Amino acid sequence: MSGHILSRSVVFLYLGMLAGCWSYLMPGSVETGTSWATVGDYPELHQLGYDFVITSVTADRADWIRTFDAAQAAGLELIVGMYPPPYRLRHGEWVITRKGIKFLHYAASRAGLVKAIFVFNEPYRSEEHTSELQSH
Repeated sequence: MSGHILSRSVVFLYLGMLAGCWSYLMPGSVETGTSWATVGDYPELHQLGYDFVITSVTADRADWIRTFDAAQAAGLELIVGMYPPPYRLRHGEWVITRKGIKFLHYAASRAGLVKAIFVFNEPYRSEEHTSELQSH
């Protein structure tokens, strides 16, 4: 199994520990998740007490279905994005691709599984010497 343990309330967990308030460590009191696990890991993650998985899917609809079905079968929620990013910067304006729009509609149709949709926060950078935008 791969990934990192994440928590929605890491700061509160840390502050609770400092204050000697261990109630934050009680099972079920903090949602926990992991990132970049394979769909084959989902049942084990649920058995271990995980609530969600952070993952990305490709532009292939079959990948969306496989990922969402696996999460549903395992009783997990998803924080999911799409890679490569389904958006482009055109003439200074962000545009979502057709595939990106289809993915958003698919995710909306399975909203009970979706904790959040994420986008990669640095798809473009400015070239240091020319100020031209460069894609990663």
